[in-house]
Amino acid sequence: MKLHQSVVEKLIRIVDLHGGRKDDVRLRHEISLLDVSTYTQKDNPKKECFVILTEDLVKGHREATRNQKKAR
Repeated sequence: MKLHQSVVEKLIRIVDLHGGRKDDVRLRHEISLLDVSTYTQKDNPKKECFVILTEDLVKGHREATRNQKKAR
């Protein structure tokens, strides 16, 4: 399982904003708020599994649903 690039970027932003303090309470809190899901690429022969941001998964699902409705 791999981290999707969007998750990596989000983590970097969180660390940039909230890291570097003695106790890192805010950093720990912000990371704990991340909502992630797993996604398996069905169009890839390897069927790789990724951890992605749930908001990106929902957004992708909505776009796919819209595209299916337009195709009808």
